[in-house]
Amino acid sequence: MQRSDRLQYMGEEERLLLVDLIRENRAVLSRATDARSIPLKVRTWEKVAKSLAASGLGPQRTVKQQRRYGRT
Repeated sequence: MQRSDRLQYMGEEERLLLVDLIRENRAVLSRATDARSIPLKVRTWEKVAKSLAASGLGPQRTVKQQRRYGRT
């Protein structure tokens, strides 16, 4: 079972909690100036955020895209 399949079976409350955690960790990412200074755990959250965006459940742009195209 892939990650996006598991997300379909999550309850609404769990999904909202996961999105909140991702947003908090994305704030850390946006303050980091160098990818090497970002802890491994935060980079893992970025992968989860991309997965959520791909499944249509989370923000549609990654932090890197937001920096490139401006915050929306």
